[in-house]
Amino acid sequence: MRLGKILIVNDDIDDVVKMQERLRNIEVLVSGQRFAARGTEAYEARVILLDNDANDLEEARGVKTLRELREKTDAPVVYTSFQPGWVADEVKQTPGVTVVRTDQALDYLAREHGVELAEPVAAEETGEPQLNVMVTYNEVTGYKSDMYGNGKLLIVSFDERSNKRSAQQIVADNLKNVFGSFDWRKDREIVRNVFAYDGVRAEGYAAYSAAAMGHGIRLQVKMLTCPCDPERKSNFRDTMDTRMYRVECGGRESLGAIADEILGITRVVPGRLPMTKEEVHEIAPRYEI
Repeated sequence: MRLGKILIVNDDIDDVVKMQERLRNIEVLVSGQRFAARGTEAYEARVILLDNDANDLEEARGVKTLRELREKTDAPVVYTSFQPGWVADEVKQTPGVTVVRTDQALDYLAREHGVELAEPVAAEETGEPQLNVMVTYNEVTGYKSDMYGNGKLLIVSFDERSNKRSAQQIVADNLKNVFGSFDWRKDREIVRNVFAYDGVRAEGYAAYSAAAMGHGIRLQVKMLTCPCDPERKSNFRDTMDTRMYRVECGGRESLGAIADEILGITRVVPGRLPMTKEEVHEIAPRYEI
């Protein structure tokens, strides 16, 4: 019987994206560790690919997730880790669990479950800008500040205490930490969209920082705003060339949903997009001279 659905539980989204690229002929559901045991579709998966997720010497999150999943389903679990020798004995002794080194997991699925793997395909050279930049002083649900999807998504975070520096300096500093220096005159041509969160806690600094960044890149910024302080935000919208979308306070889940849509990830517990899918993927209007 052909394997029709697989659940990947992994907090490292870059690993998830790379796995999805090779699992093209199968339905792939994705979950972070916190939400893996929620959603009935997760229990319908015939195989679960569960990562140990023991980053930064923290306690492995996969151990607790395995316990929760075993209360819901007896589906085979391929438990992955780059250091299989460090995986807890509890995991190895759980029925229906096979511990596999992370970089060998897909080959294991092909060999033991008949999964057909596609060869990795390089990103198409369309001549269009590909990089989506996401700016917020809060966390993004399911993501850390980093680069994802082979240059598709860059998440940059900063807080209101950084407001004395220019937006270009704030973002440039973070970009250097992620993938090296960013040349605002040269590299702005690779930017497809900027998504920026503006909440009441930032007292307007986030909005003006995003507008300044849009000016530097020379494109229209998509602002995600919470319901608080509506007069300031409406005035800002009327004076700056931005598009505004209403989101929940903090914007964490909405930004996470946008990131998932950019990377083509289907969550067990999906977030709600504050805009259409077409607006997520469109190329932002640019200022051309």
